Amino acid sequence: MYNVPVARKVCATCKWWRARRELEFAGAREPRYVVVDNISPAGHRCAAWKTDRSATHACNRWVKWERM
Repeated sequence: MYNVPVARKVCATCKWWRARRELEFAGAREPRYVVVDNISPAGHRCAAWKTDRSATHACNRWVKWERM
């Protein structure tokens, strides 16, 4: 498991990212991390680019994930 801070504008925090991920909360309501299974690109699909991307990849199509 790998924790990506919600403040980072990377694939794991983007609405276009389609790989499995979960939120980890600091308190009752505020998300602190997005937890992903791995940071490698394999199996982490980006709907905007139609290709696999790393959880920490940044690009100009980033849009905040609605659940955050």
